[in-house]
Amino acid sequence: MVFVKLCVLMAVVLLGATFALYNNQPISLSFVVIETFTASFGLWLLIFLFTGVLLGMAASALVLYQTRRLLESAKKSLDAVNKLTTPHQCVTAGQIDKPLLD
Repeated sequence: MVFVKLCVLMAVVLLGATFALYNNQPISLSFVVIETFTASFGLWLLIFLFTGVLLGMAASALVLYQTRRLLESAKKSLDAVNKLTTPHQCVTAGQIDKPLLD
């Protein structure tokens, strides 16, 4: 498995190096009030790709955090319900097949 990961990493590095070599036109980006430094087109594309990956990871981490918090809240609610019921009526997360009240 380590060999496969190493091969994939080498292929990505080789692809990135080839991409940077073939996109070497120097450009400077102009935003509304900011003028950026001059760099190759390939470098700018890699910078924006990396920035997009980081923003995507941050957005998915936020959603994951909210989902875990909701799951913990649901588990606490289930534990509270189980404490209020008699032992033969306890409900687990995977077993909700009979009503709590007879």
